[in-house]
Amino acid sequence: MEHFLSREEEYCLDCCARRSFRVSRFGCVFSCSCRGKLLDFQHVLQGFVSDLVLGGRNVEFLPCVSGSVATDRFKVVQVELDFINNAALVTFANISSSDAIQILSGLPLSLGEWTQTADGGFRYPIDSVDILLQELKLMTRERGEQLYVNGPTKRCMDVVPSPRTVDKEYLAKLLPKKLFAALHQHQINGILQALSFGGRALFADEMGVGKTLQAIGTVVALRAFPVLIVCPAALRFMWSEEVEKWLMEVVELDDIHVITSSSDFLPAKENPKIVITSFHMASLLATHLQGRRWKCLVVDESHMLHTTVDDCGDARYTSLLCELGKHAKHCLLLSGTPSPTTPFDLYNQIDTLVPGLLGLSRFEFALRYCRIEFTPHFKPRECTRSTELHSLLRTTCMIRRLKTETLIDLPSKQRVLLRVAEHEMCLDVAKPPFQKTYAENWMKKNDKIGGVVDFLLSKHNKLVLFAHHIALLDMLTKHVSEKGVSCIRVDGNTPTHSRAEILSMFNSGETRVAIMGITACGVGIQLTGASCALFAELPPDVTWMQQAEDRLHRPGQKKNVTFFYVIGSGSLFDSAHFNRLSSSFQAVRQVTDGVSSSLSASYSTSIISVQETLLEEERNLHASLHGRGALYEISDTATQFLFRISSNTGRIHVSSGDAHLLSLSPYEVRCYWTQKDNFSSQLRDAKGSGEGVRDSARAIASR
Repeated sequence: MEHFLSREEEYCLDCCARRSFRVSRFGCVFSCSCRGKLLDFQHVLQGFVSDLVLGGRNVEFLPCVSGSVATDRFKVVQVELDFINNAALVTFANISSSDAIQILSGLPLSLGEWTQTADGGFRYPIDSVDILLQELKLMTRERGEQLYVNGPTKRCMDVVPSPRTVDKEYLAKLLPKKLFAALHQHQINGILQALSFGGRALFADEMGVGKTLQAIGTVVALRAFPVLIVCPAALRFMWSEEVEKWLMEVVELDDIHVITSSSDFLPAKENPKIVITSFHMASLLATHLQGRRWKCLVVDESHMLHTTVDDCGDARYTSLLCELGKHAKHCLLLSGTPSPTTPFDLYNQIDTLVPGLLGLSRFEFALRYCRIEFTPHFKPRECTRSTELHSLLRTTCMIRRLKTETLIDLPSKQRVLLRVAEHEMCLDVAKPPFQKTYAENWMKKNDKIGGVVDFLLSKHNKLVLFAHHIALLDMLTKHVSEKGVSCIRVDGNTPTHSRAEILSMFNSGETRVAIMGITACGVGIQLTGASCALFAELPPDVTWMQQAEDRLHRPGQKKNVTFFYVIGSGSLFDSAHFNRLSSSFQAVRQVTDGVSSSLSASYSTSIISVQETLLEEERNLHASLHGRGALYEISDTATQFLFRISSNTGRIHVSSGDAHLLSLSPYEVRCYWTQKDNFSSQLRDAKGSGEGVRDSARAIASR
């Protein structure tokens, strides 16, 4: 931000200290060593713009600032590097098409031929970018007009795409056979790409593509132990389950340590290979975690490492994990929505993986890649160099595939905005305007919401109801119960350890309706037992919206999925809020996917049923068949087996001598409990080192 200071303002005349930018609760200011002596940013910005108008300021890069005092009205030629298409993209702001063509026609032919893009840009060969920038700046001076040339940073121009150093055949030797056999081709490609990035990668595949197995495979291929895995509390069991399911050929059961409370800190003498904890526990045990040397850090749902407008405002766990990630040799971040609202939120994640790639500070990144507003607070908006940022991330650290690219058999999904009439009501004026309206907006149409629920229940055997506010969840629960329809409910008050059992009641066909808090079901669960869902109110932001939708629209879903959104007919709030969600979705997708994508939805005043039959219970056929095959291979032998129960997951691990043979889930144990072969007999009669297996297995089999 010091970029905006004039030469006279750069240093304080009283203390001779250089002024630095900071965000205060009153707005943006520049401060020095003098106590209480601040320079208002709006004043500095006004002087900066005045100097530009008068031609008294030479700048290498003109940031895009909007507002009452703005720079977004100046003529700008923007040159972006497009590593994916091996091109330099030239775009013009506040310049007519005819003037743009005239400028390009004045460039030397040695730059090569340019091609025009569909959105009005011009592509040159990437090898000519240095000469292109020089010629554009020279032409600007010769024309004598205020035309600014915004080029890429030196760090960006020095980026070299990473070649793959490992092929599929060699990867097969690095991974356990069972794990490699379970990987799809796109997951193998993802692991190879992560290895080419040096084991520092952001797995940003859409939800349901299979990021967890890719991260596990990358850790094993690198032999990156000890590894610290940090995830939301609700996902600790899932990670423990996946590790035990796939890695027991590489690690022992005692090598896995799951931290569920502050009393589970790591004793100094213990050095487990895999430690799994939550964001909250990581924050509480920061000193213990910092005192150990981790070879790899894995952060699931890494979009929780929010980038605030001031580094002092970052959450404690964010600062901790960013520090640990920078010091670890390898770092893997996982998020299907890495940038929840604006591209600015990417900074902490990318700076952890590749320090300095996006700038030396979050402010430098915002000035170069985002449109900025000062009102008077610092507000980064949409990306202004999306082509360059997208290709830069894809070239250096980000792995991003969509479900449409990898899961070609996945059914389609459809959004329907269902307009219903609202009734007038008096709202509480004590709350802030947005929170007041959002919290009580559903009350204007509560009777209509009940009618929509009844109609959907008459057309669908399974239904998921999403809501954000507790009062609305209570209303939905009461309404469904009064109709005599079986239902389950999961919200923020539902213990994480009991959610899996509750959800199994819905997915297995025992319960017809699942009433879900939007922010409580964002991660770690699946609702593929239904193909229809109703959002009784709009989600708070687009990230929660996508996360909730992908609980149904994911692998295992066999039917087309329809999402109904209740909005008030003529409601200004609902219309503005949906437009806000759509704008955020478009801004984020421009960076992560490299294309302009809108939040598509159709409007309706009546509900059309797409499916009217019950979805069969989801079965992970591949894993099930693999488990059965492993059992049948050893069940007819006279081998003596050793059984051990995991205290973390309840899985039963089977070994013989020093060799780990397989890991059984409760479902697999139930399948083989009644068989009469040698293996099943030993499983039922397990004693000694398998103490407790018999009682545990019987309990599982009786469920």
